Amino acid sequence: MRLVPLELVCPKCGSADITYSCEPKCCFSHVCGNCYFQFWPVTSFTGEEMAGVEPPPGEKDCLLPTTECARCHSLNVCSLAPKGSGLEGDSGMFVCADCRAVLSLKYSEEAPD
Repeated sequence: MRLVPLELVCPKCGSADITYSCEPKCCFSHVCGNCYFQFWPVTSFTGEEMAGVEPPPGEKDCLLPTTECARCHSLNVCSLAPKGSGLEGDSGMFVCADCRAVLSLKYSEEAPD
């Protein structure tokens, strides 16, 4: 299976027009380009690892959504592209491309401590 850059949708309006405009590993505050709702994605380690995943090719765009892996603290958290999907769409599964941890992701409306 192939990983794709982290794909998030706005928890308020469902838009995929999400921007992260801070420097990497800063505050993880994301803003919806549609309704301007501000939120923070937070991961949790599920206790599982996924072997045989390929990280997305190329360099990561610094304006794409990002969050920290709950297990190794890497910023290389990706969405898992469903097999046969042509790499589009979000499977609802998240994997750290560095440590291969399977992660759950939730949105917080308050900045994490």
